[in-house]
Amino acid sequence: APAMAPTAPNSEQVLKDLGLILGVGGAVENRMAEMQRRIDDLQQAINSGVKSNDITITDIDKATTTTIEGVHKEFKRVLFWLSIGKNVLIVGPSGSGKTSTWKDLCTALGREGEVMGPASLKYDYLGFNDANGNYIPTPLYKAMTGGKLLLIDEYDASNPNACVPLHSALDNGFIDTPNGQVIAEKGFVVLASGNTNGDGATAQYNGRNQQDGATKQRFAVLEFGYDEEMEMRLALAKWAGAGPWVKRVQAYRHAAQRLNSLHIISPRQSIEGAVAFGAMEAMTGHGMDADKVESDILWKLLDQGQIDKIKENAKEEIEAI
Repeated sequence: APAMAPTAPNSEQVLKDLGLILGVGGAVENRMAEMQRRIDDLQQAINSGVKSNDITITDIDKATTTTIEGVHKEFKRVLFWLSIGKNVLIVGPSGSGKTSTWKDLCTALGREGEVMGPASLKYDYLGFNDANGNYIPTPLYKAMTGGKLLLIDEYDASNPNACVPLHSALDNGFIDTPNGQVIAEKGFVVLASGNTNGDGATAQYNGRNQQDGATKQRFAVLEFGYDEEMEMRLALAKWAGAGPWVKRVQAYRHAAQRLNSLHIISPRQSIEGAVAFGAMEAMTGHGMDADKVESDILWKLLDQGQIDKIKENAKEEIEAI
Protein backbone atom coordinates (compact mmCIF):
# COMPACT_ATOMS: atom_id res chain seq x y z
CA ALA A 1 0.00 0.00 0.00
CA PRO A 2 1.26 3.50 -0.76
CA ALA A 3 2.68 5.39 2.19
CA MET A 4 0.39 7.96 3.76
CA ALA A 5 1.67 11.53 3.73
CA PRO A 6 2.26 12.78 7.28
CA THR A 7 -0.14 15.41 8.56
CA ALA A 8 0.84 18.48 10.54
CA PRO A 9 0.25 17.87 14.25
CA ASN A 10 -2.31 19.95 16.10
CA SER A 11 -0.52 22.46 18.30
CA GLU A 12 -2.69 21.59 21.31
CA GLN A 13 -1.87 17.88 20.95
CA VAL A 14 1.86 18.67 20.68
CA LEU A 15 1.72 20.49 24.00
CA LYS A 16 -0.17 17.61 25.65
CA ASP A 17 2.27 15.04 24.26
CA LEU A 18 5.19 17.10 25.52
CA GLY A 19 3.71 17.06 29.00
CA LEU A 20 3.31 13.26 28.93
CA ILE A 21 6.86 12.73 27.68
CA LEU A 22 8.31 14.95 30.41
CA GLY A 23 6.06 13.48 33.06
CA VAL A 24 4.72 16.90 33.99
CA GLY A 25 1.43 16.83 32.16
CA GLY A 26 -0.41 18.78 34.82
CA ALA A 27 2.16 21.57 34.89
CA VAL A 28 2.16 21.87 31.13
CA GLU A 29 -1.62 21.93 30.93
CA ASN A 30 -1.71 24.78 33.43
CA ARG A 31 0.14 26.94 30.90
CA MET A 32 -1.23 25.33 27.77
CA ALA A 33 -4.10 27.81 27.38
CA GLU A 34 -1.66 30.73 27.54
CA MET A 35 0.68 29.14 24.99
CA GLN A 36 -2.22 28.25 22.71
CA ARG A 37 -3.44 31.84 22.82
CA ARG A 38 -0.03 33.05 21.66
CA ILE A 39 0.00 30.58 18.82
CA ASP A 40 -3.44 31.81 17.80
CA ASP A 41 -2.28 35.45 17.96
CA LEU A 42 0.69 34.74 15.72
CA GLN A 43 -1.39 32.71 13.30
CA GLN A 44 -3.93 35.51 13.08
CA ALA A 45 -1.16 38.01 12.43
CA ILE A 46 0.25 35.85 9.65
CA ASN A 47 -3.03 34.90 8.01
CA SER A 48 -5.43 37.79 8.26
CA GLY A 49 -5.22 39.92 11.36
CA VAL A 50 -2.13 41.88 10.42
CA LYS A 51 -1.01 42.83 6.94
CA SER A 52 2.72 42.96 6.27
CA ASN A 53 2.65 46.32 4.44
CA ASP A 54 6.29 45.92 3.39
CA ILE A 55 7.83 48.07 0.68
CA THR A 56 10.68 47.12 -1.65
CA ILE A 57 12.97 49.80 -3.10
CA THR A 58 15.17 49.04 -6.12
CA ASP A 59 18.13 51.29 -6.92
CA ILE A 60 18.86 50.71 -10.62
CA ASP A 61 22.14 52.66 -10.55
CA LYS A 62 23.54 50.69 -7.63
CA ALA A 63 21.80 47.44 -8.64
CA THR A 64 20.54 46.99 -5.08
CA THR A 65 17.16 46.11 -3.59
CA THR A 66 16.07 47.09 -0.09
CA THR A 67 12.96 45.84 1.72
CA ILE A 68 11.50 47.93 4.53
CA GLU A 69 9.11 45.95 6.70
CA GLY A 70 5.83 47.08 8.20
CA VAL A 71 5.70 50.72 7.15
CA HIS A 72 2.91 53.15 8.04
CA LYS A 73 -0.16 53.09 5.78
CA GLU A 74 0.69 56.63 4.54
CA PHE A 75 4.36 55.84 3.93
CA LYS A 76 4.17 55.49 0.14
CA ARG A 77 2.28 58.77 -0.18
CA VAL A 78 4.92 60.65 1.82
CA LEU A 79 7.70 58.90 -0.07
CA PHE A 80 6.23 59.96 -3.42
CA TRP A 81 6.28 63.68 -2.60
CA LEU A 82 9.77 63.58 -1.11
CA SER A 83 11.12 61.57 -4.04
CA ILE A 84 10.11 64.36 -6.47
CA GLY A 85 11.63 67.03 -4.26
CA LYS A 86 8.48 68.29 -2.56
CA ASN A 87 8.82 69.11 1.14
CA VAL A 88 6.20 67.43 3.33
CA LEU A 89 4.49 68.27 6.62
CA ILE A 90 2.88 65.25 8.30
CA VAL A 91 0.28 66.02 10.95
CA GLY A 92 -0.84 63.39 13.42
CA PRO A 93 -1.45 62.61 17.08
CA SER A 94 1.27 61.77 19.56
CA GLY A 95 2.69 58.29 19.05
CA SER A 96 1.54 57.83 15.45
CA GLY A 97 5.01 56.86 14.19
CA LYS A 98 6.15 60.11 12.59
CA THR A 99 9.77 59.93 13.74
CA SER A 100 10.19 56.22 12.97
CA THR A 101 8.76 56.90 9.51
CA TRP A 102 11.50 59.48 8.90
CA LYS A 103 14.10 56.78 9.56
CA ASP A 104 12.41 54.45 7.07
CA LEU A 105 12.19 57.29 4.52
CA CYS A 106 15.96 57.84 4.77
CA THR A 107 16.43 54.16 3.95
CA ALA A 108 13.91 54.24 1.08
CA LEU A 109 15.47 57.36 -0.45
CA GLY A 110 19.00 56.09 0.09
CA ARG A 111 19.96 59.28 1.93
CA GLU A 112 21.43 60.20 5.26
CA GLY A 113 19.28 62.22 7.63
CA GLU A 114 19.51 65.15 9.99
CA VAL A 115 17.00 65.97 12.70
CA MET A 116 16.16 69.10 14.66
CA GLY A 117 13.44 70.17 17.06
CA PRO A 118 11.24 73.25 16.93
CA ALA A 119 13.08 76.49 16.20
CA SER A 120 13.03 79.24 18.83
CA LEU A 121 15.41 81.64 17.04
CA LYS A 122 16.41 82.11 13.41
CA TYR A 123 19.91 80.96 14.40
CA ASP A 124 18.49 77.48 14.97
CA TYR A 125 18.38 77.39 11.16
CA LEU A 126 21.23 79.73 10.20
CA GLY A 127 23.82 78.80 12.81
CA PHE A 128 26.18 81.23 14.53
CA ASN A 129 29.84 82.03 15.21
CA ASP A 130 31.11 81.19 18.69
CA ALA A 131 33.38 83.37 20.84
CA ASN A 132 36.41 82.18 18.88
CA GLY A 133 34.86 83.02 15.53
CA ASN A 134 34.19 79.39 14.64
CA TYR A 135 30.97 78.72 12.78
CA ILE A 136 28.58 76.35 14.55
CA PRO A 137 26.54 74.55 11.86
CA THR A 138 22.92 73.55 12.26
CA PRO A 139 21.03 70.45 11.11
CA LEU A 140 19.62 72.56 8.23
CA TYR A 141 23.13 73.55 7.18
CA LYS A 142 24.34 69.95 7.35
CA ALA A 143 21.33 68.68 5.43
CA MET A 144 21.73 71.28 2.67
CA THR A 145 25.48 70.74 2.25
CA GLY A 146 25.13 66.95 2.45
CA GLY A 147 22.02 66.48 0.28
CA LYS A 148 20.20 64.87 3.22
CA LEU A 149 16.62 64.41 4.42
CA LEU A 150 16.00 66.88 7.26
CA LEU A 151 13.35 66.12 9.88
CA ILE A 152 11.96 69.15 11.71
CA ASP A 153 10.30 67.38 14.63
CA GLU A 154 7.49 69.11 16.56
CA TYR A 155 7.54 71.80 13.86
CA ASP A 156 4.25 73.30 15.08
CA ALA A 157 5.89 74.25 18.40
CA SER A 158 8.31 76.56 16.57
CA ASN A 159 8.43 80.32 16.89
CA PRO A 160 6.90 81.38 13.53
CA ASN A 161 9.33 84.28 13.17
CA ALA A 162 12.27 81.90 13.54
CA CYS A 163 11.05 79.89 10.53
CA VAL A 164 11.32 82.75 8.02
CA PRO A 165 14.93 81.85 7.00
CA LEU A 166 13.61 78.41 6.08
CA HIS A 167 11.60 79.90 3.20
CA SER A 168 14.63 80.57 1.02
CA ALA A 169 16.05 77.11 1.68
CA LEU A 170 12.78 75.44 0.67
CA ASP A 171 11.96 77.65 -2.33
CA ASN A 172 15.30 78.65 -3.75
CA GLY A 173 17.73 76.08 -2.38
CA PHE A 174 20.03 78.54 -0.65
CA ILE A 175 20.38 80.50 2.61
CA ASP A 176 22.73 83.21 3.83
CA THR A 177 24.48 82.14 7.02
CA PRO A 178 27.23 83.67 9.20
CA ASN A 179 29.51 81.30 7.28
CA GLY A 180 28.43 82.65 3.90
CA GLN A 181 25.83 81.59 1.39
CA VAL A 182 24.96 77.90 1.36
CA ILE A 183 23.54 76.23 -1.75
CA ALA A 184 21.67 72.98 -1.27
CA GLU A 185 23.18 69.85 -2.75
CA LYS A 186 21.07 67.48 -4.82
CA GLY A 187 18.85 65.32 -2.62
CA PHE A 188 18.12 67.92 0.06
CA VAL A 189 14.48 67.81 1.13
CA VAL A 190 12.55 68.50 4.33
CA LEU A 191 10.06 66.43 6.29
CA ALA A 192 8.33 68.39 9.05
CA SER A 193 6.11 66.73 11.65
CA GLY A 194 3.57 68.10 14.08
CA ASN A 195 0.53 67.32 16.17
CA THR A 196 -1.48 70.22 14.72
CA ASN A 197 -1.85 71.69 11.24
CA GLY A 198 -0.06 74.90 12.21
CA ASP A 199 -3.16 76.92 13.08
CA GLY A 200 -2.23 77.21 16.74
CA ALA A 201 -2.77 75.50 20.08
CA THR A 202 -5.58 73.06 20.70
CA ALA A 203 -7.06 71.79 23.96
CA GLN A 204 -5.04 68.59 23.57
CA TYR A 205 -1.80 70.16 22.28
CA ASN A 206 -1.73 73.52 24.02
CA GLY A 207 2.02 74.06 23.63
CA ARG A 208 1.74 74.65 19.88
CA ASN A 209 2.03 77.96 18.01
CA GLN A 210 0.23 79.35 15.00
CA GLN A 211 2.63 79.13 12.07
CA ASP A 212 3.12 81.68 9.32
CA GLY A 213 0.90 80.88 6.33
CA ALA A 214 3.82 81.51 3.98
CA THR A 215 5.79 78.71 5.67
CA LYS A 216 2.90 76.26 5.48
CA GLN A 217 2.51 77.00 1.75
CA ARG A 218 5.91 75.49 1.11
CA PHE A 219 4.83 71.98 2.19
CA ALA A 220 2.54 69.27 1.00
CA VAL A 221 0.44 68.70 4.15
CA LEU A 222 -0.67 65.13 4.89
CA GLU A 223 -2.77 63.70 7.69
CA PHE A 224 -0.82 61.00 9.52
CA GLY A 225 -3.15 59.21 11.93
CA TYR A 226 -2.81 56.02 13.92
CA ASP A 227 -2.14 52.86 11.92
CA GLU A 228 -3.57 50.12 14.13
CA GLU A 229 -2.25 47.30 11.95
CA MET A 230 1.27 48.68 12.32
CA GLU A 231 0.65 49.08 16.04
CA MET A 232 -0.20 45.39 16.33
CA ARG A 233 2.84 44.33 14.28
CA LEU A 234 5.26 46.37 16.38
CA ALA A 235 3.79 45.11 19.67
CA LEU A 236 3.86 41.46 18.55
CA ALA A 237 7.50 41.93 17.57
CA LYS A 238 8.21 42.93 21.19
CA TRP A 239 6.17 40.11 22.77
CA ALA A 240 4.41 37.25 21.00
CA GLY A 241 1.48 37.35 23.41
CA ALA A 242 0.73 41.06 22.95
CA GLY A 243 -2.44 40.61 20.87
CA PRO A 244 -5.08 40.88 23.63
CA TRP A 245 -3.20 43.77 25.28
CA VAL A 246 -3.09 45.77 22.03
CA LYS A 247 -6.78 45.17 21.40
CA ARG A 248 -7.50 46.35 24.94
CA VAL A 249 -5.52 49.56 24.40
CA GLN A 250 -7.27 50.15 21.08
CA ALA A 251 -10.68 49.59 22.68
CA TYR A 252 -9.93 52.24 25.30
CA ARG A 253 -8.69 54.59 22.56
CA HIS A 254 -11.89 54.17 20.58
CA ALA A 255 -13.92 54.84 23.72
CA ALA A 256 -11.89 57.95 24.58
CA GLN A 257 -12.44 59.26 21.05
CA ARG A 258 -16.18 58.64 21.25
CA LEU A 259 -16.26 60.55 24.54
CA ASN A 260 -14.14 63.39 23.10
CA SER A 261 -11.66 62.84 25.93
CA LEU A 262 -8.42 64.83 25.84
CA HIS A 263 -6.53 61.86 27.31
CA ILE A 264 -4.10 60.45 24.73
CA ILE A 265 -4.05 56.66 24.25
CA SER A 266 -1.53 55.94 21.52
CA PRO A 267 0.30 52.97 19.98
CA ARG A 268 3.19 53.95 22.22
CA GLN A 269 1.30 52.45 25.18
CA SER A 270 0.64 49.25 23.25
CA ILE A 271 4.33 48.82 22.50
CA GLU A 272 5.52 49.83 25.97
CA GLY A 273 3.07 47.36 27.51
CA ALA A 274 4.28 44.57 25.24
CA VAL A 275 7.87 45.28 26.29
CA ALA A 276 6.88 45.19 29.97
CA PHE A 277 4.92 41.93 29.68
CA GLY A 278 7.75 40.30 27.75
CA ALA A 279 10.42 41.46 30.21
CA MET A 280 8.45 40.25 33.22
CA GLU A 281 7.87 36.87 31.61
CA ALA A 282 11.57 36.52 30.81
CA MET A 283 12.54 37.38 34.39
CA THR A 284 9.90 35.43 36.32
CA GLY A 285 8.31 32.93 33.93
CA HIS A 286 4.89 34.53 34.22
CA GLY A 287 3.23 37.74 33.04
CA MET A 288 2.38 41.01 34.75
CA ASP A 289 -0.98 42.11 36.10
CA ALA A 290 -2.60 43.93 33.18
CA ASP A 291 -4.44 46.29 35.54
CA LYS A 292 -1.12 47.47 37.00
CA VAL A 293 0.32 48.01 33.53
CA GLU A 294 -2.78 50.00 32.64
CA SER A 295 -2.39 52.17 35.71
CA ASP A 296 1.30 52.89 35.12
CA ILE A 297 1.52 53.53 31.38
CA LEU A 298 -2.04 53.96 30.13
CA TRP A 299 -3.94 56.07 32.65
CA LYS A 300 -1.02 58.08 34.05
CA LEU A 301 -2.89 59.36 37.13
CA LEU A 302 -5.93 60.36 35.08
CA ASP A 303 -8.94 61.28 37.24
CA GLN A 304 -10.69 58.07 38.30
CA GLY A 305 -14.04 59.39 37.11
CA GLN A 306 -12.69 59.78 33.58
CA ILE A 307 -11.12 56.33 33.69
CA ASP A 308 -14.44 54.80 34.73
CA LYS A 309 -16.27 56.56 31.88
CA ILE A 310 -13.76 55.31 29.29
CA LYS A 311 -13.87 51.76 30.66
CA GLU A 312 -17.66 51.72 30.67
CA ASN A 313 -17.80 53.00 27.09
CA ALA A 314 -15.25 50.36 26.02
CA LYS A 315 -16.95 47.51 27.86
CA GLU A 316 -18.60 45.87 24.85
CA GLU A 317 -15.42 45.98 22.76
CA ILE A 318 -13.33 44.68 25.67
CA GLU A 319 -15.70 41.74 26.23
CA ALA A 320 -15.35 40.76 22.57
CA ILE A 321 -11.56 40.32 22.83
